[in-house]
Amino acid sequence: MGLSIRGGAVIDGTEILAIFLSRKFSTTIGDIIILINIIIFSVAAYFLSIEIACTQ
Repeated sequence: MGLSIRGGAVIDGTEILAIFLSRKFSTTIGDIIILINIIIFSVAAYFLSIEIACTQ
């Protein structure tokens, strides 16, 4: 994934958002993607339950 992003390609919407935010806040794309994933899993755990959120 890192080589594709370095080459200018994106895989899905998460990378598009991560590239935009990394330029705005001068942080790495990987850090932004991890933060987005943590937010997604936290919301899923809150609404569904921790067991369902971790197995999907």
